[in-house]
Amino acid sequence: MVRFDGFRFAAFNRSNTEGILSDRFAFMFCDARGGFWAVTENLGITHYSQGRFKTYTLHDGLDSNTILSVTGDDSGKLWVLTRGHVNQWDPARARFNPLDRKTYPYRYPVFPSGFFYKDESGVHVFQRGAVAHYALPAGVPPPHRDIHES
Repeated sequence: MVRFDGFRFAAFNRSNTEGILSDRFAFMFCDARGGFWAVTENLGITHYSQGRFKTYTLHDGLDSNTILSVTGDDSGKLWVLTRGHVNQWDPARARFNPLDRKTYPYRYPVFPSGFFYKDESGVHVFQRGAVAHYALPAGVPPPHRDIHES
């Protein structure tokens, strides 16, 4: 990860920065509080805030270290999608909580920041803390059950 301050570049990696566990980042999400969350390649999610990095993994409540998508709202709430599971950030406890799959059945990422699933009634999108439902056009076949459903 590299920062440019207008004059010089500064590199941040696991060998020179406490809190970074992986040098392989897939994408970032800027939160409402001025920090950012950098999704790693299969080693959780790294948060940067107030000059410090911290990587959150299975040990911090995530149900998987593979993050597919991230979304947040203007009040600072944050959700991450792992392999078929939505996890909500709990800032008071500094950990993630997996949410109920029946209430939050989202399985697929919507880039840059959200999740969706499709069922017989349409496509359902969770983005920035809000849910939107879209009916499918006539003639679209019902979805097949996928491996993430349980």
